[in-house]
Amino acid sequence: MKKNKFIMFTLIILLIIFVSLFTRYNVPKDFEEINYGKNEVQQALIDLEFETKYPSYLPSNFSMKSANIFIHNGNHQAIEFYGNLKEREGGIWLIASKLDFNWSEGIVWKSVEINNNVASFSQQLESIILKWQDENIYYRIEASSISKHELIKIAESFQ
Repeated sequence: MKKNKFIMFTLIILLIIFVSLFTRYNVPKDFEEINYGKNEVQQALIDLEFETKYPSYLPSNFSMKSANIFIHNGNHQAIEFYGNLKEREGGIWLIASKLDFNWSEGIVWKSVEINNNVASFSQQLESIILKWQDENIYYRIEASSISKHELIKIAESFQ
C-alpha cells in the first residue's frame, strides 16, 4: 500500500516537472543571457536597457534567488526573476519582455482583468500562469504553490 502511494507520488512529481519544462518561458536559442545571483537582482534592474514595471507586493515567504537578462542582436529583450517560497515547495517566475514569445500548444487560457488590462490565466496541475501586456511590454508570472487570488494580487501590484 505504501509502495503504491510512493510510486503515485513520484509519478505526479515527474508529471509536474515535465509540464513545467514545456510551459516555462521559451527564449529563442540565439539569445544571449546575463545571469545575476541572489545579491545582484537590484543590479539587473539597473542594467536593464528598457523601462519595465516590478511588483510592489510579493508573498511574505518569498525569497528572490536570481535574475536573467536576455539579449538579441545587442539589445535587451527580456528580464526574468526567479524566487522560491520558504517552507513550501514551489517558486515564482516574473518575466517582462519586449517580445511576445511563443507559448506551448495545448494550454487553455481564461480571461481576467489586471489593472484595466485584459490578462490571460491558465492552470496546469500545480503550475499557474498569468500573462498580459501593458505599455508595449509583455508580462508573465508563473508560479506553483500559490493561489490564483495571490497571483492576481502580485500582478495588480506591478508599478
